[in-house]
Amino acid sequence: MKLVFDQLSKDNIMPLFIEKTANLFNHLHIMSVISVVLYMVCLTLVTLIPLLVSIAFFTLAERKIMASIQRRKGPNVVGF
Repeated sequence: MKLVFDQLSKDNIMPLFIEKTANLFNHLHIMSVISVVLYMVCLTLVTLIPLLVSIAFFTLAERKIMASIQRRKGPNVVGF
């Protein structure tokens, strides 16, 4: 039992504590990088999707207006 306790003396516990703390900080760093990337992807999607939908509706509105300008009155009516 004394041999086991000697192996876990202060000299062996501190490097183990430092290693576990470093692993924790590495995991936190990876999680923060993942969260930043996820935030940027979500921000991009939230910006691009409404922009693309509004462009599509403006194109549709423009085509409707152009079609109404060029609409024919009928086959037997000429002019305005």
